[in-house]
Amino acid sequence: MSSKPDKYGMKIMMMNDSKTFYMVNAIPYVGKVNVENNEPVPTYYVRKLSEPIHGTHRNITIDNWFTSIPLYEEMFHQYKLSILGTLRKNKREIPTSFLGRKAVGTSLFAFDHNKMLVSYTPKRNNVVLLLSTLHPDSSINVDTGKPNLIHSYNETKGGTDSFDQLCHSYTTSRKTRRWPVRIFFNMLDASEINAMIIFSLVNPDWKENTKNNRKTFLKELSNSLIEPHLRERAQVTTLRSYLRLSISEILGMDAPQRQHPATDLPRKVRCAICPRGEDRKTNFGCSKCYKPYCLEHRAKLCCQCEDTN
Repeated sequence: MSSKPDKYGMKIMMMNDSKTFYMVNAIPYVGKVNVENNEPVPTYYVRKLSEPIHGTHRNITIDNWFTSIPLYEEMFHQYKLSILGTLRKNKREIPTSFLGRKAVGTSLFAFDHNKMLVSYTPKRNNVVLLLSTLHPDSSINVDTGKPNLIHSYNETKGGTDSFDQLCHSYTTSRKTRRWPVRIFFNMLDASEINAMIIFSLVNPDWKENTKNNRKTFLKELSNSLIEPHLRERAQVTTLRSYLRLSISEILGMDAPQRQHPATDLPRKVRCAICPRGEDRKTNFGCSKCYKPYCLEHRAKLCCQCEDTN
C-alpha cells in the first residue's frame, strides 16, 4: 500500500500485488471520511483496501503513514492478515533504547506476543524501525548482516510504486480541473495495466517474444475496443467517403467500390488540388480517396506499375 499523490496532485490509495503489480483495490483519498468508533483514517484505508483478502492469512506491506500498534492487532486477530511496515519514531510504544545511537550494522529486537519490532542502524546517526506480525524470529542474513525482516520489506514494498510508474509511462491523463475526469483517466490507466498483467499470465508465450511489449499490447487493446463501433459505422450508407475509406484501412477491409468509375464522375466538380480562384472543373476523380482532380494533377501509370502501387 502507498499514500503518495500522482503527478497531477490527486492521491489514490491502492493495494497492489508485490510480484505482478496487479491493482487489487483502490480508493480516492478525500481527506475527511466517515469512520466508525473514532477509527484513525490510516486504519480505515487499510481495512477498506484489504477487504478482498480478509481471512486469507496473507501479508500486507505498508509504509509508516499507515503503521500503528492497534492496526496490527485488529488486522491479525479480526481479519487474519499479517502486516509488515516501517514505524515512525514518535510512537509511544517504542522503547527508548531502540531510538538511541548504535554502531553501524547492529540490530535490536523486541517481541510482544505476535509482534516483532526491529531497530536497525544502516549508517551513522540513522535508525530504521520496522514492525511485523509475519516474522517469528530474529534471523539475520549472513551475507548482508541485515535482519531478514528488512529484506522481506524491500522485496515487497514496491508494488504500488511500480504500478504508478507504469501509469506514468503510457497514460491517458490530460491536464484538467475537473476531478471526475481525472478519476476517469486513472481508471483507464489502471484497467489497461491490469488487463496486460492478466493477459501475460494467461499467455506466458506472449511475454517471451521480444516484439511483444506494453506498447504493442496497447495498440491491440485499442483496436479491439473500437472495432465493433467501426464496423457498425461502416454500415451507415450516408457516411462520408473519406471516413469509410479510413475505417476500411483500420479494419483491414477491402475499400468500398464507387458507383461511378474514377474517370467518369456523375457531373463536373471543382478540382480539389487547384486553388479555388482558378475554379477548374473536371470529370476525373481519385479511385482511392474519391477526390476530384484535373488533368494537370493526374498521375499516369502503366498497368504493371499500377498493380504494384
